[in-house]
Amino acid sequence: MNPRSRLLPGQASQPTQSRALRGRVAIGLISLGLIGGCQRLIPPRNLKAPDLQVNGLRIEGLHRGDARIALNLIASNPNAVELPLSQVQFEIRLFGQRIGSGRVDEPSFVLPAQGSRELPLTLDVSGSDLGRAFRRGLGERIAGSSEARSDEARSDWQIVGSLRWGDNPLALEFRKQGQLGGRDERPTR
Repeated sequence: MNPRSRLLPGQASQPTQSRALRGRVAIGLISLGLIGGCQRLIPPRNLKAPDLQVNGLRIEGLHRGDARIALNLIASNPNAVELPLSQVQFEIRLFGQRIGSGRVDEPSFVLPAQGSRELPLTLDVSGSDLGRAFRRGLGERIAGSSEARSDEARSDWQIVGSLRWGDNPLALEFRKQGQLGGRDERPTR
């Protein structure tokens, strides 16, 4: 007679108990891995934006009135956690006119907790768009027409972009705007 046939109802054999235990352990390890992996997918709450300073700027090329500018940013992380960021890209608007776009040259990087890091940045600026933006801005200032517009439209410049937090497939948007000459610089969102 087969030893398994002598088991009482609800009683499992040793190999079955061992498989069940291995299954629970595997599920536990997968859960821990997912929880650990979520830290790379979801940013913690109450994060402060990094402080950015320009550390060197050079024109890499001019072509038909457009310029490619390389610069280095010093990004300082005020948070107690490191910031794993990737695919940082943005556009620059002057008086509501898009004048160029940029990106961090490293596809992914980590800003150390309460530390800083130098990041290479490439910025492509359209000369014709820059000229249109200045004409528009000066025209509005002369006419005094910027007062009736929205808060964003009244700002002289905006940086609008997106980035990814670690391996998260969803892009997080950011926006910063202000007035030329450093008056009233303010992030939005």
